[in-house]
Formats: sequence, C-alpha cells, structure tokens
Amino acid sequence: MTLGGRMNVCQAGGSQDIRLRLLEGLDRETTSRYSMVVMALDGGQPQRSASLVVNVVVTDSNDNVPQFDRSKTFFCCQNNN
Repeated sequence: MTLGGRMNVCQAGGSQDIRLRLLEGLDRETTSRYSMVVMALDGGQPQRSASLVVNVVVTDSNDNVPQFDRSKTFFCCQNNN
C-alpha cells in the first residue's frame, strides 16, 4: 500500500508486524502531517477486523539556511554603567 507516493505500508517478512517505510524525504513546508487508518482482517467466519489510526507528524530540519545581504556586519554599543 503506497501513501501519496512518499510512504508505503508492508507486512514484515511473514510476521504479524507491519512497517511504515519512507520512499522519499518528507518536507514539512509542503505537508506537515499525514494520517492513515490501518485495518487488519482475519480469515475467519464471521470475518473480524480491527483498525488503528496512525498520525505521522513531520518535524523540520534546517534545510533552508538563512541568507544575508552581506557577509559581515559591524555595529557599536555603548556601555551605560
């Protein structure tokens, strides 16, 4: 299952665990959070199910470094003692 082309959910090697895997980097300025519902179904009769809401909050790294007009700035301060 692919979520917006950025993540996928898969079963981990035949176990009962599932994994959420990033397919590409996430950018908080574009999308700051993802929400999904994971549903599990059994093979019984009657069929039973359970679901879980998973919220992914994207934090920001400093990928946009501040830019200044000048490489150096000088200023003076007075000491008021």
